[in-house]
Amino acid sequence: PRLRHVGLRWVLPKKFAMACAKSFRACCWTVIDPARSHSLSARASVNWRHCSANPGADFRPGRQWACCSTARFQTKRACPQCSSSTRSWTGETLAEELHFGRAAERMYLSQSRVSQTIRAMETRVGGRLFERTSRRVRLTPLGERLRDGLRPGFDQIHLALAEAREIASGITGELRVSLLNFAAGGPSFSQVVRAFTTAHPGCEVVVYEAFPGEALPRLRRGELDAVAHWLPIRQPDLVVGPVLMREERALAVRDGHPLAERGYATLEDLGGEHVIDATGMLPPETLEVVYPLPARRRGAEGRMIEVLSLVARGEIVHPTVASLADYYTHPGVRVIPLRGLPPLESALIWSAERETAAVRAFASMVWPDTGSPS
Repeated sequence: PRLRHVGLRWVLPKKFAMACAKSFRACCWTVIDPARSHSLSARASVNWRHCSANPGADFRPGRQWACCSTARFQTKRACPQCSSSTRSWTGETLAEELHFGRAAERMYLSQSRVSQTIRAMETRVGGRLFERTSRRVRLTPLGERLRDGLRPGFDQIHLALAEAREIASGITGELRVSLLNFAAGGPSFSQVVRAFTTAHPGCEVVVYEAFPGEALPRLRRGELDAVAHWLPIRQPDLVVGPVLMREERALAVRDGHPLAERGYATLEDLGGEHVIDATGMLPPETLEVVYPLPARRRGAEGRMIEVLSLVARGEIVHPTVASLADYYTHPGVRVIPLRGLPPLESALIWSAERETAAVRAFASMVWPDTGSPS
């Protein structure tokens, strides 16, 4: 059929265009240059721009192919470079799956298209790459050799794509995360870090134990990217992310303490005890929950090993969580249940002004309210 002249351009009749669209299912397209060709039989000149599957392909006017990103009608001709890479990729996928249906699903193709591609690949190689029966698919010795030869190249492609995605997303470099103490990170914190570094190998997670009173100032100064902090925290410049840990309350006391002999403590028992003075170290709303009244405050908060040393000497008792003994031990210190208080929570927090793609990605690794990796 002839092209019809409409305004300043040539177009195909509608019925023929629909027939083309229904008849062919090729990966590339051919476009007729209306300036020089008036029928489908005249294919000397081709309009094209680039191949989306193979951007580096050498397409020039005069060739008889162009890619689907720049054309409107399909033909049975496909660019050799695009076809070669597509066939190789299909063969690699089938070699991994050894199942046409699963390979087709992974590549978003029909099963018949995978079969056609493999046959074309075998024709080009000049030998059978797969043995097919009604029950199974397996590689021939020639197919195994081709797979082993192609695999390093495909691995390099995957690595290059992953690195490009990391750079494009901004998830590279270091992610600096601080914990008020290791119990605040929760039992799954290490799994969250491992899941993040697996998903984003270009970003290294550096974990610190915060010096008391320094976590939030350092976060605001940009020296840290995120902090595992006790809740509640209501600061307008900070974002409260997913909950990392929710645990029952406990009290660290010295061996031989009357409460240790009894085996548990209550809120009323704290009235006759001293606890560490964390005033100025924690936001007021957090301080009231972590170190509840009527306990009297003594001394300045230090690192956890220093706090436990004061507990062992009998100078203070220390409200904490039940898992404290999993992270810190000190001779002469026991951790007993503290009854009458709701569970204590911690969450990942970060600066609203310095929120980054890496921080958001790290937070997304945590299931809400559980602290487990998602």
